[in-house]
Amino acid sequence: MAHAVRTSACRFPARGAPVPRAPWTAVATVLVALAVPAAPAGAREIVVVAHAQVPTTSLDAQAVKGILLGDQTFIGGTKLHVMGYVRDDAMTDAFMEAVLGMSGTRYRRYWVKEVFRSGRLPPRYVANAQEVLRHVAEEPGAIGFVPAEALDGATGVKVVFSVTVP
Repeated sequence: MAHAVRTSACRFPARGAPVPRAPWTAVATVLVALAVPAAPAGAREIVVVAHAQVPTTSLDAQAVKGILLGDQTFIGGTKLHVMGYVRDDAMTDAFMEAVLGMSGTRYRRYWVKEVFRSGRLPPRYVANAQEVLRHVAEEPGAIGFVPAEALDGATGVKVVFSVTVP
């Protein structure tokens, strides 16, 4: 005698049939998607750091632009000295594009013209993020930009601006 298979008590759906899900899983999926900020793949956070005694706790994008272009040279009576990061670096170019709206090459050309036009001194360039952090920590009024991940263990500096670049 053949035994009949009861399909109504089967816990698994037939092959190819949609798997029923609890309603809370859809809600949880939506909440997780909304909670995680969307950032482009490969996005990187770049921070502007200032000497610990520079009299400001934060700057906006317009102030950072003014400082990088040499239009703003003082904050609260403290003379600023801009430290540049490696000249031909993708991170530098992305930062310049995000903050200034110009490429790193165009920024350097801007400063060549400014040196001859106004006699102002351009930013001082150093080889890597650790050197930027060291100079900013040692020189009152120094300000520079580095990748956020370079800040691990950094002392004598404070973050005054942050931007995410591609």
